[in-house]
Amino acid sequence: APVPMLAVPVAEAPAPGDRVVDDPAPAGIQGRPVAAVAPSRPVQPPPGRTPAPVVVEEAVAEPSPEPVAVLEPEYTGAARLRVVIHDARVQVFIDGQDRGWTPMSYLEVPAGKREIRLVSPYTQEVTFVENVPPFSGGDPHEIQRRLDFKPATVRFSGFPDGTRLKIDGRDRGLVGEPVLLEEMKRDYTFTFELGDEVIRLESVHTGIEDGDLLPGNQLVIRHR
Repeated sequence: APVPMLAVPVAEAPAPGDRVVDDPAPAGIQGRPVAAVAPSRPVQPPPGRTPAPVVVEEAVAEPSPEPVAVLEPEYTGAARLRVVIHDARVQVFIDGQDRGWTPMSYLEVPAGKREIRLVSPYTQEVTFVENVPPFSGGDPHEIQRRLDFKPATVRFSGFPDGTRLKIDGRDRGLVGEPVLLEEMKRDYTFTFELGDEVIRLESVHTGIEDGDLLPGNQLVIRHR
């Protein structure tokens, strides 16, 4: 009788370019070549069509928290206030009332927010609000300020045309317009030159003492 034939599957030949590896087979079964899977390739868009742009959403920054206002305490009762001004005497107004000149020991005022105005012929006027605590013994509440002096003015008279001015050795050009001196408590040297000749020397001291050129005042230097 004819011997029956067994159907044996035939492995497909690997495609050109595929890498062939040995497929481990169970014991007793001879290994057979297996085609390795080729790596995936990026999908290209059809010709004539542009891929849609990738939209990246930006993170929206959260708004910063509002700053917390620091509330000043509401003072009541009676208070004592001392105003100390360096380098000058000033007139003190509290809530629009004249309370005298510095230096002073202290002033009796209601506790709380007080409007304070400092006035002097020599300094720039200053107005501010001070929250004064009630007096509970010891020293009074003290305000210390150093105010800006008003500039002094120097004018000139009778100098010949072409006279040049130097102040502390620095050329200030032709004598004519007034000069403002903003620094107090110092000496200035004025030199007047006509050609190569010095026709006048003048020393000016600014300050708030007797004999000084006072802040806010003016001096006229005349040619002799």
